[in-house]
Amino acid sequence: MNKFEFSYTEKTEIIFENEAGKLFDGEKVVIFLDNNLSDVFDAYLQKRYFSKCNIISNHKVVVNEKIKSIEFVSEILKKVGDIDRDTIFISIGGGALGDVTGFIASITLRGCRYINFPSSLLAMVDSCFGGKTALNFSGIKNYIGSFKNPEKIIFDLKLLDSLPDDNYLDGFAEIIKYGAIYKPDILINLQDNVGVFKHRNYNELRQIIKQSIKVKYHFVSNDLYDKDKRRILNFGHSFAHAIESLSNNEITHGQAVAVGMLMAARYSYEEKFCGQVDVEKLEEVVRLFFDLETLCKKIKSFNMEKLISYMYNDKKKIGKKINLILMKKLGNCFIYQVNDARKIESFCKKFIQIN
Repeated sequence: MNKFEFSYTEKTEIIFENEAGKLFDGEKVVIFLDNNLSDVFDAYLQKRYFSKCNIISNHKVVVNEKIKSIEFVSEILKKVGDIDRDTIFISIGGGALGDVTGFIASITLRGCRYINFPSSLLAMVDSCFGGKTALNFSGIKNYIGSFKNPEKIIFDLKLLDSLPDDNYLDGFAEIIKYGAIYKPDILINLQDNVGVFKHRNYNELRQIIKQSIKVKYHFVSNDLYDKDKRRILNFGHSFAHAIESLSNNEITHGQAVAVGMLMAARYSYEEKFCGQVDVEKLEEVVRLFFDLETLCKKIKSFNMEKLISYMYNDKKKIGKKINLILMKKLGNCFIYQVNDARKIESFCKKFIQIN
């Protein structure tokens, strides 16, 4: 026998704040806290969750894309304190902080425990779940990373109260994506209840977060390492990551994904894979949450050759081919390889000019 099969069972428990008991009593924890949440931590989170645990170190982090770097990780590892493999690394913040905390937990002592408190809607519906961690490198987004599932994800919706509107609305790009790739009923729900969602109704948010996690689980459960159908979750992201990088992150991830999904949908239509009605329906929902005109004005100033260059450097490429996720209809997407950079560049120029 020359092949050995390894089977690893990992579980992630999803807990909302109205269900959470005393989760960390007696535990040793290292906390990575978004500096913007310092007052919330002192006034609420510490008493609610951390009053009876041993906080080995609490790192208040000024969060931006610069923390997703080898240099930041190296500096933090010097300061974590006296830990062992049973120490829990806890992220309290958005997707960038979760990416870094998960990465640190995955490499420290060959793997420490990890729990995520996502504080943005974007992190709650996407990056907190599925095990991906990431650092940027040499100007390329998420070039370095590992897989580390959190043992628990705590959704405390009170953390959403302090978010600026633009930051809060970012999360709806990924929610819309789930409707586009798998569950079109989500799009109907968003359209029918846009006012309720914009007013941050906790009950409706709990339901849409649960739906989003279930859709992501459908794609992730049998493809943790992103080799097959999990790649469908990248709908719009090849365009989006290039847009983010070229804007120096002035265009947020959610905004870039909103535009990137419409680019993927329009390209699907131009290649005769899907009908115009589905593209228009998707655009209609996106416009409820994002100002496409303003975003496209910003993108018009981009060098399209550089945009294509970033797409060719994306981690999702295979060889010299770009992997796009295209749409047959709402709820049904597929992987499509493109090897003609001029065709993509021509499409991008046309898309930006007509929007």
